[in-house]
Amino acid sequence: MSFIRNLSLVYKLIAIMLVTISLLIVGVVTLFNRNFDQLAEDTAREQLSELSLRVSSEFSENLADVDSTTVLITIAPAYEQVVESRDAAEARRMSLMMHTLFDLQDRTLLVGQDTYLLTGIVENNTQKQAMIAAAKETDAPQLGIIAVGEPPQIYFATARPVGGGTSVLFSSRLLDQSVFDGIASADTTRFAVWQDGQFLSHTFEDDAALQRFLDTEMNAANIQSAVENSNVIFDDLLNTAEVPVGVAYIPIEVGGQTTTVVVVRQDFQALAEFQGETGQNAILLISVLGVMAVVGATVFARRSLINPIARLKDHAQQILDGNETQQIEVRSNDEIGQLSATLNTMARTIVRRQNDYEELTTALEVEVESRIAELATAFERLEQRETYLERIFASTSDAIIVVDPATNIITEANIKALDVTNYQQHMLVGLPIEALHPGQENRIAQFLELVLKKNEGWTDQLAWKQKDGDTINVEISASVIDVELDKRIICVVRDITERKAAAEKIRLQNEALIRTNRDLALARKQALEVADLKSQFLATMSHELRTPLNAIIGYSEIILAGMTGDLNEEQQDYQNRVLQNAEHLLEMINDLLDLTKIESGRIELKDSEIAVEDLVNSTVFQMQGLAREKNIQLSGYIVEDMPRIIIGDGQRLKQIFINLISNAIKFTEHGEVNFSVSRVDEGNWQLVVSDTGVGIPSHALEYIFDEFRQADSSSRRVFGGTGLGLAIVKRLVVLMGGKISVNSEMGKGSTFVVRLPLVTELQGEF
Repeated sequence: MSFIRNLSLVYKLIAIMLVTISLLIVGVVTLFNRNFDQLAEDTAREQLSELSLRVSSEFSENLADVDSTTVLITIAPAYEQVVESRDAAEARRMSLMMHTLFDLQDRTLLVGQDTYLLTGIVENNTQKQAMIAAAKETDAPQLGIIAVGEPPQIYFATARPVGGGTSVLFSSRLLDQSVFDGIASADTTRFAVWQDGQFLSHTFEDDAALQRFLDTEMNAANIQSAVENSNVIFDDLLNTAEVPVGVAYIPIEVGGQTTTVVVVRQDFQALAEFQGETGQNAILLISVLGVMAVVGATVFARRSLINPIARLKDHAQQILDGNETQQIEVRSNDEIGQLSATLNTMARTIVRRQNDYEELTTALEVEVESRIAELATAFERLEQRETYLERIFASTSDAIIVVDPATNIITEANIKALDVTNYQQHMLVGLPIEALHPGQENRIAQFLELVLKKNEGWTDQLAWKQKDGDTINVEISASVIDVELDKRIICVVRDITERKAAAEKIRLQNEALIRTNRDLALARKQALEVADLKSQFLATMSHELRTPLNAIIGYSEIILAGMTGDLNEEQQDYQNRVLQNAEHLLEMINDLLDLTKIESGRIELKDSEIAVEDLVNSTVFQMQGLAREKNIQLSGYIVEDMPRIIIGDGQRLKQIFINLISNAIKFTEHGEVNFSVSRVDEGNWQLVVSDTGVGIPSHALEYIFDEFRQADSSSRRVFGGTGLGLAIVKRLVVLMGGKISVNSEMGKGSTFVVRLPLVTELQGEF
């Protein structure tokens, strides 16, 4: 390839012309040969048709001649006298005369029921006996083509009733070589006569030649088709030993029935020789014309195109060497002249734009580094604050449980709560709070209702049943907190059993409870403030970071597009790095904003009708480029039972599809990524995304959907990413009322399954 690239433009142009002319010659010759082949085939088919007509005519004429000759004999008065007198000697004399005058080989005369004055050359031939019996029974002439003897010979035969059916004269003529010679030349044409499943006569050189024809050229099924339809059947032309051969199957109809088929083999050697000579002459003529066209076009191209381009090349090299002041002479107003003028203008502006580009790149790099440092500091402080609040909850000396007021189910509990109740974590979380207060269900319900209604702290004393059955007295201080869009009741529980016996201890415990409530209220307030500050910070950062990043991306694309001047390879490499890193940072910011919106409850699902096929096709189209870059096979399909239209938030569903599929492509080095959409049952449908990637370690499956988490730290270095894609997918799936699961095996790949409610009709006006 390097040799071709380094060739002179003259040689490239000559090569292109040679290839073009060669392709033209090949095309013309191919078209010529195709048309000539069709003409040859039509000519051969026409010759076969004429030959078929001659065969049918010759056989019909022989039958008619045998029958008419027999009629002349039966109406002769002498013949009638022979029949009446039953004179066998006279009958034999007349028979010899019939053979001499009319070339009739077989003469048989039946008088009465069973008296034969003449027996013919074959007495017990079943076809002959059948024709005689039919003529006598119907009093009508019977014509036929019969096989006689072993090996069999073909005869044209007729059976004529005489004297009102009292006698029958049977006459026949041998089908010999003279009949076929009258149809066509024996040099190029061969005949074979078929009757009752076997070939009885032929004009091939010998039986071996006939057998080769049957094995290699003849189609036996066409014989049966010719018999059933009484139509001539033609095979397509065959090339046998490079000679075109045609085969025709000609049914011979006698008395309304077809029992005989004449198979004709015709070779077209002369036609093939004529076709070859004509093709060679056409190729020679076209080749001469092509060479003349190449020479003329080459001379014209050198004068009008190649020399001016060479001057442009020299001037461009001078600009590349740093001599921007050199101007090229404009000699014409055509495209090359316009290109010369443009090149002169470019040389004057390239230095100025190069300086502007360097200043802009330096400023952008400083701004990006500053913004990244500020963002990293803010996130670090936010994580420290959240860790601090979690430690307060876990390490407080009081038992704390969090209750969902909608179901009265315990959703969280600290270590002290486990000590007080003697329950383990997995047993206490998920337990109804009434289970800890048997017999006091109504009081618990009133207590929780009062806390929600007052929307402030409330304290009460209740009996608490531990896991082992012991009952202790506790004091519960409850208050309401907001968690995203829901409310939760946080309960601080203290064992006051001993306080019942010691008032002082009760007082001390109350004071501790008050202090704890204050700390919790402060912690709650701080948590709300942190959440609010987090939302405000991310909203501000969205504007402060995305605005300059969009500017960076826009200017980088302008520079790379050459709108500010041509760049050398090093400059293009630097600019591509700026563009790639800016786009990566913008993707990280967008992921953070989506996660924040979901956590704060600011995302509202907008239901509409979604065409499942359009959703799948658009996803494949959008992700095909990413898969093609890694040489990965990407496919998506819809299972037949999946409805064509579903109801949901199309934008968020598309986000789920894209996040899962892009994640699968990112962690797959070779193989394939497949996804499917199918119906699970009457109320659910699912998206399944599978890959043949690196897989996920079993221990990482527990936190794979957590924010900022990947399978391990090395994955982030190798594959990149923020660890937010799967976290966003899970939050969106839960928001839609569904669930997501994953199965994976290291080195074999992973499969993610998203199950969502199936809705096919809009429930109301939006």
